[in-house]
Amino acid sequence: SRAVIAGVVDRSIADRRLSPEERGQLAALAHHLGVTLDLDSAREQVLDRYARFWQIENGSLPSVVADEVRLEADEVCHLVLPAERYEPHVAAEGPFTEGIVSVRIARGVYYRVGSVSDEPINRTSLRQVDRGHFAVTSKRVLFAGRGGSSAFELRDIPSYQVHANGIILERRGGFGPCFILDGDVELAAVILGAALARG
Repeated sequence: SRAVIAGVVDRSIADRRLSPEERGQLAALAHHLGVTLDLDSAREQVLDRYARFWQIENGSLPSVVADEVRLEADEVCHLVLPAERYEPHVAAEGPFTEGIVSVRIARGVYYRVGSVSDEPINRTSLRQVDRGHFAVTSKRVLFAGRGGSSAFELRDIPSYQVHANGIILERRGGFGPCFILDGDVELAAVILGAALARG
């Protein structure tokens, strides 16, 4: 019975999302088999993480205090992480595209596993511009650094790339900035995808 439940759990989170219906089905299956859904703490944390991802995409985006960035009066901040901003060297051409899957965003389309590179961003053809904080809001992607702030309207970001250590924005005029994030990159990608799909 426990092997059956373990298999169902694995299938339920294969897309790295767990809906309330899927969680309810797991509980119902355990009850039907006469066992408790007794998962270790690490497994519970994984289920909670993927349930949170599902909620972000299908419920409400989180709201966080954003002392590090300046918001407009009607703007809500969903995520803030310490970050480094990089740009390509002037002589570099197309440094971001090789072997990377870009996440194209349309209403109702989100970041998914498989749209992320396991490789970190290659900084060979990049130069560090600034250190500061990366934020995703209801309107914009913001970067507040020591050298100044910059903002990228969500409506001007048709896609983005997700790497093991950061996110690269693609804008309608070409590639945008590259952000090396100090924190949960996958969560940042989920929040960015949901914000872009709703923006």
